[in-house]
Amino acid sequence: MAYAPTHDAPEGGLPAYAAPDPTQAPVAQLDAGLEMQLLERRADWAHILCSNGWEAWVDARRLVERPALSPTPPPPPTPTPPPTPTTPAPPVAAPAPAAATPPPTAPTPVTPAPVTPAPSEGWAIPSPAAAPPGASGGGVNIGPGQVVALAAAAVVLLSAWLNWGDFEGETASAYTIGSKFLFDSSIDDKGLIGIGYLVLLCAAMIVVGVFVKPVRVLTIVGGGLAVVIALLFVFQANGFVNNANDDFGLDIRLFDFITYVPFLTVVAGAVAVVGGVLALAQKQ
Repeated sequence: MAYAPTHDAPEGGLPAYAAPDPTQAPVAQLDAGLEMQLLERRADWAHILCSNGWEAWVDARRLVERPALSPTPPPPPTPTPPPTPTTPAPPVAAPAPAAATPPPTAPTPVTPAPVTPAPSEGWAIPSPAAAPPGASGGGVNIGPGQVVALAAAAVVLLSAWLNWGDFEGETASAYTIGSKFLFDSSIDDKGLIGIGYLVLLCAAMIVVGVFVKPVRVLTIVGGGLAVVIALLFVFQANGFVNNANDDFGLDIRLFDFITYVPFLTVVAGAVAVVGGVLALAQKQ
């Protein structure tokens, strides 16, 4: 199909996209006044073709339509001259003296036609110009990884409010167990802040990593910390039970002292890490 420009880029230029996908970032910035041919229109998106064969998708509402060229009317038919009556040939006259050869005329300068500039190097550099409505640019693109991470964050947050300890009817939530217990099972005071607040911080890091693209790695960090905190608690609780059995001759098992919630936190944190990895691998 022959290239026939139908529109121009508006003042200030126009961002171009590889596909009519509002989640993608612009791949180029078209210069103001650049001519292009409209190939297809989908809602507010326009599929265009440039003079060098490059194709892209742009905001159709910002295109400037070129004036239609009126077809050149065909020339009127040349009238047939009436027949010339035959006249007797005039008498042959003596040849006239040869006329002097006129001096050569200087050629008329020809003004070259203006050349339409080829797309500039700005095509390869995305511009901060406004994108068409619906294009997220630096916004949030929720994919499978983010959904998995958000579900895991909800479970981690819930586990912070459930009971981690349960011994002979005496229960203890993660908020009432001091964070020093993660490093020393022999202490008998809370110390610092409760483990629940640390778990709550992990859930917050997972959520922030999901919704803030530049710090997406926080989803992996938050999930990993939740796993470490829960495993440290289980390790120290097991040491505490073993010491109590040795010192006092008791026969207490680990699940006589703790609940299943720390293991739920381990699983949820690991799932959040997987979701974070999937989000990082997601196409930008």
